[in-house]
Amino acid sequence: MGDSWISISSDEDFNNSFLDLEIHGDQALTFCENSASAQKFTHVFLPTVYWIVCVLGIIGNGFIFAVLGCSHRRRSTADVYLLNLAAADFLFVLTLPFWAVSAYSQWVFGDVMCRIVHIVFTVNMSSSILLLACISVDRYLAIVRATKTDKQRRSMATRASCCAVWFTSLLLAVPDLAFSRAFDLPLSDAVACEHVYPDGWADVWRTALRTQQHLLAFVLPSLVIVFCYGLIIRTLAHSHGQRQRKALKVVVAIVVAFFVCWFPYNVATLLDTLLRLNVVKFSCQVEDRLTIAVAITEGLGFMHCCIIPFLYAFVGEQFKSHLASCRGLMVKAKVQGQARLQAGYNTVYVRYERPRGPSVNSDSDLSTSMSHF
Repeated sequence: MGDSWISISSDEDFNNSFLDLEIHGDQALTFCENSASAQKFTHVFLPTVYWIVCVLGIIGNGFIFAVLGCSHRRRSTADVYLLNLAAADFLFVLTLPFWAVSAYSQWVFGDVMCRIVHIVFTVNMSSSILLLACISVDRYLAIVRATKTDKQRRSMATRASCCAVWFTSLLLAVPDLAFSRAFDLPLSDAVACEHVYPDGWADVWRTALRTQQHLLAFVLPSLVIVFCYGLIIRTLAHSHGQRQRKALKVVVAIVVAFFVCWFPYNVATLLDTLLRLNVVKFSCQVEDRLTIAVAITEGLGFMHCCIIPFLYAFVGEQFKSHLASCRGLMVKAKVQGQARLQAGYNTVYVRYERPRGPSVNSDSDLSTSMSHF
């Protein structure tokens, strides 16, 4: 995920077809060997963040699934988009233990899993902001344009949008499938899991793919989001629709949280790209600061997997309705269970009590029954 800035070459790797290797974290071989403070920082910081996000992300997004799954209330279009967002986050946090082990020691999970975790990372980051862009467009049509469509068409449009988001995110992850490798580091017994680009084209491929990622998975969706919510806020400022404002509150909070989490990471990786292209003058001090900045902003970006479920659960009025529906179903199920248990107890009690009438009034019955022992 986060890469150190320097590339090295080895004529023995991959039959001379792939040479320039991106090295991850404290396993990087740079010219600043005497300055290891940044590498020590990432060695401790990243595994800690990965495990915290993994645990909280599983709990938070699992809670979202449980509530929306048991609720009998009709899901809104925002609920459908946010459910897909929770699915992307849940899938991503499941890969974090692999990165935690790798950041602490080395990659030990093989080549196939190396590709999988890179693909999941790209799919999560891309699908998250694309889904938020879809939500912004949906709110824009509903509030600004006041577009009214029947439930079936709106449901079909929402499903089509979600499918398009997942398909686009998978397309953006194709380079991860092509270039991700688990390989032995030269001059070391350690194994790394990073991108391996063709000989002589490392800077070109890296710059092209990062530019594509910045534009398609951040800049363009961000412009759509800012445009839509700018018009929505202007429209609501001249209206008295409290219900619409409450419904919009959770979505705006989620969008703001996403930008707070991911904008610094995009800035840090952009500076990393400029440093690789020698646009920013290299120095060991700059390298150390950038390595720490990428690690911190990467950890902040991953925190969105925990923050978004929290905001959805405690800010969203719609989610509170779903939660109330689940509680009602649980109470109803508990009451029905107790009623069935009581009914069964009464049936057993009546059956047990029924023969006692004649046994009390007839000594012969008692003596007859005792004679069998």
